[in-house]
Amino acid sequence: MDPAVPELEVLRRAFDAGVRFLLIGRQACMLYGLPVLSFDYDLWASPDPANLARLVAAAREVELTPSVPVERLRETDFFRLENDRHIDVHKVAFFTAPDGTRILFDDAWARRVEMRDAPAGLVIPVPALEDLIVTKLVGRRKKDLEDVKALRVVLELRQRGAGG
Repeated sequence: MDPAVPELEVLRRAFDAGVRFLLIGRQACMLYGLPVLSFDYDLWASPDPANLARLVAAAREVELTPSVPVERLRETDFFRLENDRHIDVHKVAFFTAPDGTRILFDDAWARRVEMRDAPAGLVIPVPALEDLIVTKLVGRRKKDLEDVKALRVVLELRQRGAGG
């Protein structure tokens, strides 16, 4: 990962500031080794106002600003941190998959995996595989369902490796 990318610099600064966020979407899939490509960054952030204030401050340090006025962040479940680039931020307490499976942010945060890129000095929190799968099921898009199939293979291989 290239730390010169503004999105990654936001992630670095947010992590350093103690922001509770998880990288989701295809960027997280890539960190788990899926052979997919994405230039989009999607975050699931704790909706706590103090947490969001730290995230917005980290983004502003690299000249990304919220698409919603800060005083209205409480009113929305989604916003972007943007300039000519953008990061999608989902600030919901939970996601619910079409089958009714619900995942709470606090539970996903407790089970998070911290992916490390030591040379770049990055630590990126991502959901555990099972939780990432639920977040990918929410959208029901064809590419998300393809990602879910691949993530389930990775999960099965990891479970086999741990068990035998």
